[in-house]
Amino acid sequence: MKNLGDSLDSQSDQVALIDLSDGTRKYTFKDMDHLLAQAAGAFQAYRGKRVGLLADNSAEFVVNLFGLMRAGAVAVPINTKFPDTTITHVVGDAALEIVFCTDDYRSRLPDQVPTAPMDIPDGEPVGSHAPVQGEPAQVLYTSGSTGKPKGVELSHDSQWAMASRMAGVLQGATGIIAAPLYHMNGLLFMMSLFAAESTVVLMPRFKAREYMQAVADHHVNVITGVPTMLSLMLKEEDLIRSLDFRHVVAIQVGSAPLAQTLIDEVSQFFPNARVSNGYGTTEAGAGMFGGHPDGKPVPSLSLGYPQSHVEVRLVGGTENEGVL
Repeated sequence: MKNLGDSLDSQSDQVALIDLSDGTRKYTFKDMDHLLAQAAGAFQAYRGKRVGLLADNSAEFVVNLFGLMRAGAVAVPINTKFPDTTITHVVGDAALEIVFCTDDYRSRLPDQVPTAPMDIPDGEPVGSHAPVQGEPAQVLYTSGSTGKPKGVELSHDSQWAMASRMAGVLQGATGIIAAPLYHMNGLLFMMSLFAAESTVVLMPRFKAREYMQAVADHHVNVITGVPTMLSLMLKEEDLIRSLDFRHVVAIQVGSAPLAQTLIDEVSQFFPNARVSNGYGTTEAGAGMFGGHPDGKPVPSLSLGYPQSHVEVRLVGGTENEGVL
C-alpha cells in the first residue's frame, strides 16, 4: 500500500516545486524527497495522531503536510477563512495533538492547543510508514450548507487512486496552484502533478495580476480554479493583452457553476486552451467524470461521462434530461 506522502519519492532533478510565497524558491524532486525524509524523521512521535496545519500556501506547508503523512500521522489542514470559533471547533472535533502554524495565525487558535512553527523540519531522515488499507492520511473539513464543518477522513489508498489516475494526463505539465491547500481543489491537483513528476507553481493565495504574471513567467500550461478566478482575471484587460498565454492548453474549472459566456470570454485570451467543467466532492473525490468511451465530444458545459469507478443515478429528471 503506497503512502500518499511518497508521491514525491522521485530522485529526479526535474523541478517539482516553484514556491512564490517568499520570492521565488525552486525545489527538485530529489530536494523534496530529502526534505520529506527529514520531516518524517522529525514527526515520528505523531504516528497515528492527528496534526493540524494552519497557514497560507508555501514550501513549508507542503513539506509539513507530506512529511506528516510519510511519518504515519494524519494531516488536518485548517481553513484559514474560518472564524475563530469554527477553528476552535475543528481543533476539538479532530482531537488535534498539535497545530503547525505561522505567526500570523497563532492568535486564532485556542490557548490550550500546543503549537509549533511552520518551518521545514530537520530530523534524521527515515523511510515512509507503510499504511494498511483504509488508513487515514488526511482529514479535510467541509460544511457545504449543513451547518458546522464536518471532518472527512481520506485514506492513503483512496487519495492515491485519484492522484495516480489524474497523473496519467498531467505528464510533463506545469500547473499553477493559488487555491488554498486546505481545499480539495488545490490539494488533489498538487498531489496529481507530483505523482506525474510534473511541476507545481505555488502561490500563497490568489491575486489576479500576480497569478496571470506567474502563468506567463513560468510557462504554465494547465490551470485549475473556480469561475470567480477567471472572472477576476478577465477584468485585467491591460495585462491580458500584454502577456503571452498561448502555452496554456487546459483550464479545468470546478467547485461552482460555470456559464457559457465565461467560457467564450476566456477562450478569446487563451486561444489554445480547452476549458472543461469539473465536478467532485471532498467526500467522494475529484475526477468523477471524463471523456466518452466512444470518443464523442464533451459539450462545453457538460461534466462528461462517468469514470469507470463511478456510479451515477438520475433523480427527478426526465428521459431526455441529463442523458450521458
